[in-house]
Amino acid sequence: MICTLCSVSCREKQAYAYAVCLKKDDIPIGYIHLGTSGAFDLGYGLLPQFRGRGIITSACFAVIQRAKRSGMEFITATHDRNNPKSGAVMQRLGMKYCYSYREQWQPKNRSVISGCISLICKGRAPFTRNTKRIRPNGLLKKYKNTGVLHMRMRRKKNLESRLAECSRYLLPCDTADLNFENDRENTALYDLEKIFGRRAPLVLEIGCGKGAFACEYARRNPDKNIIAVEKVGNVIVAAAEHAAKEEISNLRFMKCAAEYLPRFIPAGSAAEIYLNFSCPFPKAKYAKHRLTHPRFLEIYKKLMAPGAVICQKTDNPRFFEFSIENFSAAGFVLSNVSLDLHNSAFEGNIVTEYENRFASQGLPIYRLEARLAE
Repeated sequence: MICTLCSVSCREKQAYAYAVCLKKDDIPIGYIHLGTSGAFDLGYGLLPQFRGRGIITSACFAVIQRAKRSGMEFITATHDRNNPKSGAVMQRLGMKYCYSYREQWQPKNRSVISGCISLICKGRAPFTRNTKRIRPNGLLKKYKNTGVLHMRMRRKKNLESRLAECSRYLLPCDTADLNFENDRENTALYDLEKIFGRRAPLVLEIGCGKGAFACEYARRNPDKNIIAVEKVGNVIVAAAEHAAKEEISNLRFMKCAAEYLPRFIPAGSAAEIYLNFSCPFPKAKYAKHRLTHPRFLEIYKKLMAPGAVICQKTDNPRFFEFSIENFSAAGFVLSNVSLDLHNSAFEGNIVTEYENRFASQGLPIYRLEARLAE
């Protein structure tokens, strides 16, 4: 290493910050900044006359080694696609390309396309290509020509028998035809009064995960009927088991994708719809899978009762902007919009597992309510 690192602020709460100096004179020629919360973002700069010598790569390597020893689980970095040399530095550090996005770059206020790159630190040797140890309990799939690793969950042991044991909480959802377009006329609408044994306002949570929000909401609102929707069997089994253990009588679950909801949920029956930390699908080509895409908003419109509300929470600002644009374009009126929910005056918030994780990292939580214009 032909340079040294001079600590500018020895690991504060917010970041590592170092000056990069040549060993011969200790005069700063660049800097390295690494956040210690949120996205754990890596940034660096070097005077032009010192570029191309491997200096910044060597210095970043040393900083990342220190961060890994401190227990940091991952690191992210971004670079302008028009600056491939900066991206090459990241690749030499062992970082992997994830996705690109457009942003308004400051301070020059110009539009750029940035590439997001990440490095998994925990559970593997420094900068090796052995990806099998990243998450030993999961299966990894590498998509061709992208260099991106995707995680898929192992099938839970005894899944079918576990689902059968809590079948009282699972509504029948025959989605054998994987093309939901074919089911538009082939409806099997639920008799909600028969299912819950009463008439009460219906609340839907779409993408309920392990059911923490649905179970807590049902406990707080015994006068409402709740149906929580989750398409992954490995996940919904934990939610149903939770409800069964607590003996929550006003809660049921559906194991299906949101596209199938009109087949089972009567039109005009939902008083509230909750979208809590839905997958943002950051790549533009997957935008149609976002739960606030126009095709999903049309589904919600059919299910909503007069005066019904959709409540969304997310930690992703770009997904939030996408949602606001689509809700507005689809004729919804927005209210109670918060750009930092936990520092707002909003009362009665139910903190989900994801929400607690993001908030503990200092990330703002975004929330809105959307109602159809009368």
